[in-house]
Amino acid sequence: METRQDSRFRDLERAYPMQDMLLESEERRIEEFLATLAHELRNPLSCMQTAMDMVETMLPDEPKAHELKAMIRRQLDHLVRLVEDLSDASSILEGKVVLKTERLDLRRVLIDAVEVVAPLMTERHHLLASRVPEDPLYLKGDGMRLTQLVVNLLTNAAKFTPVGGRIELRLELQEGHAVIVVRDNGIGIDPAMLPRLFDRLVQAGPVGEGSMGLGLPLVRQIAELHGGSVSAQSDGVGRGSEFRVRLPLRETPKAKLRASN
Repeated sequence: METRQDSRFRDLERAYPMQDMLLESEERRIEEFLATLAHELRNPLSCMQTAMDMVETMLPDEPKAHELKAMIRRQLDHLVRLVEDLSDASSILEGKVVLKTERLDLRRVLIDAVEVVAPLMTERHHLLASRVPEDPLYLKGDGMRLTQLVVNLLTNAAKFTPVGGRIELRLELQEGHAVIVVRDNGIGIDPAMLPRLFDRLVQAGPVGEGSMGLGLPLVRQIAELHGGSVSAQSDGVGRGSEFRVRLPLRETPKAKLRASN
């Protein structure tokens, strides 16, 4: 004879598959929305970039005009990055990204990423200290995507590190793997957020920091596409954070470290 409690359990078992289906359907709608939004925003942004290029060459370089043009350019570049993140997020999450892999030296990836974020670091008066091996660390990967991975980590660190703070970028060799480490002395991460940090549309920092919760999920996806993984740790709010990306190497040389500030 079925008890009332048994009946409740049966009802719950029926409800959970339906809940899973609803969640999957909602995720698909979100992915479709992101892809559509990114596509629709590309054309007007392209026109704005062209117009801004013309304005920069036509208007006199007076102090006030220069200040306004610089502000518009920064905001326009930021919008472009957000749209690129939207497009990349939808493509990667839908499994549409095909890596253009080649044998590459991971040190070159870090150098390229530092060049990309240098203006942001300068603007926020951050000290970026890097430490890389003297010998090459070769792997099979997509240089553009791996550069994007490092850029996203450095940009994330810059956003949540106060003006004048310190950010460290290290490349280490550990048991046949290359480990990219980005550490900062910024606002830190609430321990309750760590398990969800790489989920889609989760924003770990304060509202208004210009993050749409796409950068870190992209880091995880790119790392996993290369057979790697990513992790984060923090001693708590106000105590900085550290991100580690672990990638398998094709060759495992004895790596000597070279530091630069």
